[in-house]
Amino acid sequence: MNKHQQKLLEQKAEQSLKTERYTDEEKQTIVNAFSDDNQLLFLLRKHFLQGELNEVELSERKRVRENLVLMSVIQKDFVPEIDPNANFNQLKDFYAFVNTDADKFFLAEVGLAELKKWEIIKQYFTQQYENLRDNKNTNEVNLKEMIFDSRKEPDKAMVEIAARNTIIRTIEQQMMVWKTFAVMNLTDPEKIKEKLRMDSNE
Repeated sequence: MNKHQQKLLEQKAEQSLKTERYTDEEKQTIVNAFSDDNQLLFLLRKHFLQGELNEVELSERKRVRENLVLMSVIQKDFVPEIDPNANFNQLKDFYAFVNTDADKFFLAEVGLAELKKWEIIKQYFTQQYENLRDNKNTNEVNLKEMIFDSRKEPDKAMVEIAARNTIIRTIEQQMMVWKTFAVMNLTDPEKIKEKLRMDSNE
């Protein structure tokens, strides 16, 4: 990770703090879970990428499922829903990510493709969250099947590859946002600097 990427992650973590996206209990859970333990981040990444988990990882996933506060954090970030009781600047769901400001969006084919892409992303992350919550392994929306195949209809192929790439990028970024957020909310300033330095060199 270069310095520019590290700076962007720090900014995202700071923004999460400023908008009070997490409750105090959730913030502390993020610190406890992710400030010193990259293995949990690797496990969650593997789960959300539909990787095959071994017995040890399945046991660890059960521990995640039993941590209701951590599950609340995961739900907020991977399956966001509009909450009428949320604080200001916190209203977000999957369709809030659709770029309706771009002129091209209002061209029927472009706009429809964008909406289809986010519908796939919504279905995928909802499925993976429910798999985690309910200890299931449903893969009706399958990441591996989103790769390009010349036998697919062109529109379907383009929408699926766009959804696939966004899913992978979102998972990677979220893992690093949690890690950065956790480190930045440690109480010891020197430990923060040391953790950021070590993580940037990994």
